[in-house]
Amino acid sequence: MSILEAKNLSVAFGQSPVFSDVSLRLPTGTVTAILGPNGCGKTTLLRCLCGLLRPASGQVRLLEEPSESARLAVRNLLSLPPTARASLVGYVPQDAETSFGYTAAELVLMGRSARLGLFGTPSRHDELRARDELERLGIGHLADRSISSMSGGERRLVLIARALVTESTVLLLDEPTAHLDFRNQLLVHRILTELTRERGIAVAFSTHLPTDAFGAATRALVMDADGGTAFGPIEDVVTDDSLRAAFSVRTRIVRVPVNGKENHVVVPIEPM
Repeated sequence: MSILEAKNLSVAFGQSPVFSDVSLRLPTGTVTAILGPNGCGKTTLLRCLCGLLRPASGQVRLLEEPSESARLAVRNLLSLPPTARASLVGYVPQDAETSFGYTAAELVLMGRSARLGLFGTPSRHDELRARDELERLGIGHLADRSISSMSGGERRLVLIARALVTESTVLLLDEPTAHLDFRNQLLVHRILTELTRERGIAVAFSTHLPTDAFGAATRALVMDADGGTAFGPIEDVVTDDSLRAAFSVRTRIVRVPVNGKENHVVVPIEPM
């Protein structure tokens, strides 16, 4: 089992604090939603968790228990070189700059670079893995199309495929369902849930939509605009009271049983 652990993370830009003393644990086999309003620091937190941004204080560590030893291996993520970090923690940014001269298959294949070494070249196996991830996301037909000819939602799915092909043990996604239509939002939720079961990885994604958080996650970190946080099982920390504190909106969380599963729908009532 691997665990991505953040302890007492604090970030400030100049004299303006973004958040303080944020702690959370992302064990393999779990999906965690990072939920909060615009401007609360969700993207900043994800960038800290993948090592792209160094916090003012606190630690980000990857805890690994080897299969043949009870001794726990601890890696300080921020001390690792970029290629090593990329092979351990995959990251899908919200607004990624892409080179529009590439096809979808070529862009996804770039995700294998962290595993190839400095002078390595992709093999036929790597090429097939890239196309497999596109097929998994339902966009295999886009493999040979230029990124420049795709919609924003299609490009988002390609970037998710690029992160999946790294085969990292932790996957972080910044608002992965933004710009996606209703069907593809449901598809992404299903893929994230399946990944934790089939590959045993840890997944965390940010969102500002409470119903989106309930769609795939079993754990949540709720962040508010004043820097306050609450972390734990999603039903314990995403409540009408916490949503009112985070979003200044009065809500009603409705539980709807469908096909033997209890689904959660967050109904907004009025702004406070």
